[in-house]
Amino acid sequence: MLLICVARYPAITPISILREVVLGRVSALVKKFVRKVALDRGLSEASANAAGGKIFTFGSYRLGVHGPSTDIDTLCVVPKHVQREDFFDVFEPMLRETEGVTEVSVRGTAGA
Repeated sequence: MLLICVARYPAITPISILREVVLGRVSALVKKFVRKVALDRGLSEASANAAGGKIFTFGSYRLGVHGPSTDIDTLCVVPKHVQREDFFDVFEPMLRETEGVTEVSVRGTAGA
């Protein structure tokens, strides 16, 4: 679970815009995460930059039937050099250190 503090945004900003801002930030963080793991695994700078990483939304948000207080179900797709453990060992700390993140709740058994 990732919660981004929206207090620094003007009160008149529609929640739909805030959701897009959050998704953009998560997308950029996933790419940074994949690049870091690639470099840690010894891939070249060029390969690390091209490795990618992508997020996909699903559930009520993707279907357009979400409400103002609902979550955004998001799937992170990463290349094969990124292991499940990297999500917990590398990505989680990156989330915690990200400006505006107010809470990170990890469920280590997901997908195990």
